[in-house]
Amino acid sequence: MSDERKPKPREAKTATPEQWMIAKGHYSQGPRIGKLPRERFATWEHNVALTMHGWREHAHHEGAPIQLTEHDYDAAIRAASSTPPKPHHAARSKHAALKFGA
Repeated sequence: MSDERKPKPREAKTATPEQWMIAKGHYSQGPRIGKLPRERFATWEHNVALTMHGWREHAHHEGAPIQLTEHDYDAAIRAASSTPPKPHHAARSKHAALKFGA
């Protein structure tokens, strides 16, 4: 089959860690106070992944949140809840402060 007829690989959708957190339900909501919107609280797995993979540092240094595929976000969550924790390197920012062995 010529290159012109080959189907193009579909690019994986990317989103910020917060967008994946909301889409996948990795949060709980606080109580409603008057007419204020309910505050979202990330799960411990999301918070560990956030720290372990340097997502907050990435946003600070790059001026924008890191973009992850769904696969990389899910792998980062699994890595954060594993024992011992070992980061998923495709989801890790170059600005991550924590260092892990090879």
